[in-house]
Formats: sequence, structure tokens, C-alpha cells
Amino acid sequence: MGRPLFRVRSSNVWNLSVLTLMVAGVSVGYAAAELAEGTIDPGTVLALRLFSLAGALFSLFLFYVRFVEPFWITVTKTRVPFPVRGLRIAVIGDFHVGPHKKDRFVRKATARTNRLKPDLILLVGDFLFDEHADLKHLEPLRGLRAKLGVFAVTGNHDSGHHHMPRGLHYESPLDRTDDLEAYLTALGIRMLRNASVKVGHGEGAITLAGVDDLWMQSSDLRKTLKDVQKGEPCILLSHQPDVILDPASHRADLIVSGHTHGGQMRLPWWGSLSHMPQRLSKNFDRGIFSVGKGTTLAITHGIGETFVPLRLFTRPEILFLDTVA
Repeated sequence: MGRPLFRVRSSNVWNLSVLTLMVAGVSVGYAAAELAEGTIDPGTVLALRLFSLAGALFSLFLFYVRFVEPFWITVTKTRVPFPVRGLRIAVIGDFHVGPHKKDRFVRKATARTNRLKPDLILLVGDFLFDEHADLKHLEPLRGLRAKLGVFAVTGNHDSGHHHMPRGLHYESPLDRTDDLEAYLTALGIRMLRNASVKVGHGEGAITLAGVDDLWMQSSDLRKTLKDVQKGEPCILLSHQPDVILDPASHRADLIVSGHTHGGQMRLPWWGSLSHMPQRLSKNFDRGIFSVGKGTTLAITHGIGETFVPLRLFTRPEILFLDTVA
């Protein structure tokens, strides 16, 4: 096991850096133009003023990606095929509570989810930013309400497995999954650790199966699905969409995942600026996909951030699924 390459304790460093760049962007070109006016040719002064305008626009951009979009929750509603029609399912992932997202934001997400009046709430992992995150920031999840219950699985950050830009990787010596499971259980949330459970009754009964994060040694998809009978409506929770690369996952009618953050930073027509660590292509970073015969994959781009606390054209998302036959 390695040691962390760096540790983020607070958002203050990021906030100060962004604000400093904003001030510099607005002031440098303008100040230079004021000082130069009358001493150099008008064309150069105009160029400096245009540079100042570009700096102001860059400052607005920095303000948006740091202080606006990361806290601007959107609800994405879509229909997905499933043997039991009329289920209303809220999928939330990648809280990453810690230095950048705390209980106040989790409370906001909880209230927004409850207003949707879902039948099921599925939390698809990465509750923690890193091994030092305070579990108490998840306390507002106690307020989640769904007729059939609230269920969760682990994510790679919860177990201490981190991938950084440029392929860098470290594995924390501290696995928080047991602590996380105990804490969520006390909040009334059931964590599925390579296990399945039946919810509902009669013709509306379905099986929920949850697998440990794929980077954990404990991850066991076959154990997860061993009690799922052929023909039973089944939803599989897996933090990472890579689970679809194992044909065993196609026993589920619906797979819900997160992990990708939708790329976290995107450009129109280009897509994500970075490829979150996964074996699938970056085309599988958010949305609904048909995988195999009769299996649908739904990927949320989550509501928290990793590495840098920035988002661009990938607002924090509650994915709301309405099942149709």
C-alpha cells in the first residue's frame, strides 16, 4: 500500500486560489492600460484593454465552475424499460463529503430527492472524499424517504482506492467501508455488500442486488447474484459501470452506477475533458445505455466532485428513473 500523494484538508486553499486568479484577471490588463495610456500608441492600449476584458470573462468562468455549478443540483428524469412498470427510482452517487461538500449540501440534496416522492432511493457509492472525511456530514441522509426503502453500495473512495490524473494511483491504508456501513445502517439505509434483497410484494416484487466496488478484493458479483432467480425482476447497484464487462451482470434487468461524474468538466460537442478511471470508453460517462439482451445501464454523474472541486456543463445530478414495460 502507498501513501497519499497529497491531502486536501479544506476548500479554503481552492477558494483563495480561484479568487486570486479572478482579481488578477480583471485588474492586470486594466491597470497596464491605464498606466500606458498616453505613453504608447493607442493600438497597444486597446490591446491591453481587450486583454483586461478577456481576464474579466475568465474570472466569471472561474467563479461559475467553482462557486455556482458544483452546488446547482439538477434532476434528470427519464424512462427505462423494466419488467415492473411504474416504479419511481431516484439514483444518487458520489457525494464525496469532506473538504468541499458537507452536511449543508447533503441536506439540500435530501430535500430535493424527497420532493420527487420516489418509490426507491438507490445510493451508488463514493460517499467520502478520502479516508479523513467526517461521516457526520452524511447525517442528513437520515431524512431520505421512499416507499420501498433506501439502499446503498460502496465506492472506491470509501474503500481507499484512488486514481489520480495521468494514471497516478494510491491505495489508502484505511478502508472506511465497515464504518460507513454501520453509520448508514443507523440512518436507516441498507448497504448491500455482495448481497441481494427482495422488496415489494406480489406482482410488484423486485430483487435489489448490490456488489462491493470492483476495485475491492471483496467484490464478488456471482455471490451478489446467486439468489436471483431466472425471470425475477432485478436491479443491480454497482458503483462502477465497468461491471457490465462481466456477462454475469446481464442477469439484471437494470444496472445503476455512478463513478464517472459525467466527466465532471465537459465541453459542448466535445464531451468530457478527462477520462475517469474505468475500462469502458469515456462515452460511458453518463446517461442510459442498452447492454446485452434485456439489460439497461443507467449512469448518474453524481452530486460531488473529486480531485478538483470544479464542474462544467455537468451539474450535480439526481437521476430519476420511471420504469416502463
